[in-house]
Amino acid sequence: MTASVLVDTNVLVYAYDRSEPSKQQQALAVLDALALSSAGAVTSQILAEFFVTVTRKLRPPLSAGEAYGRLQNYLRAWTVYDVSGLIVASAIISWRIGMRRSGLRRDCIRSQRSSARTLMLAPRLKAYRW
Repeated sequence: MTASVLVDTNVLVYAYDRSEPSKQQQALAVLDALALSSAGAVTSQILAEFFVTVTRKLRPPLSAGEAYGRLQNYLRAWTVYDVSGLIVASAIISWRIGMRRSGLRRDCIRSQRSSARTLMLAPRLKAYRW
């Protein structure tokens, strides 16, 4: 499976955040489309951040069992990239070069091993392509 969309942690979290109904609807629409197309990708760090956020910071939080079930669904359906220090360092260089070219002012890290060519960012749920 070749992924084309690297999904930010916040997009995953908004899908379960009832305090932000409009963002929740947008996140669910994005995630549904990615599920149908098998185009989603996440990193191991994104999955860890998702689990901690939905079990500790959401009100009401998901139970550990519910969050684990959602995490398992992402593991089965999407490509998961491991992020090493070397990948982060080279991605920062790519990001700095790309930021100067595109004016993108968001923190984003593109995995050099990743085939993902689009990054879904929250809170505005915009897609950036490179």
